[in-house]
Amino acid sequence: LKIPGRLKWGDITLKRGITTNLAVWEWRELVEQGDMKKARKSGQIIIFDSTLTPLARWQFKNAWPSKVTARSLDAESNEFGIEELTLTHESLKRVD
Repeated sequence: LKIPGRLKWGDITLKRGITTNLAVWEWRELVEQGDMKKARKSGQIIIFDSTLTPLARWQFKNAWPSKVTARSLDAESNEFGIEELTLTHESLKRVD
């Protein structure tokens, strides 16, 4: 017999190509400065198809960036630069 207990939420990991937008890094800086009240944000993740029609949507609450990384910046590599954002959150719910 299994009894439901406290829910556990895994971290969310998002990846994107490197851009000139520093918002993710500035958000992480709030955590580094200890300003968790400002750092916690709620939002949505939306998956689109090739015609930009939404396919699925999730809502997360009180997330903060626990890790932000960029692939090694090797001038001799021909790989695309990728940034990776790990979000720690209090809930995740699929809404569409």
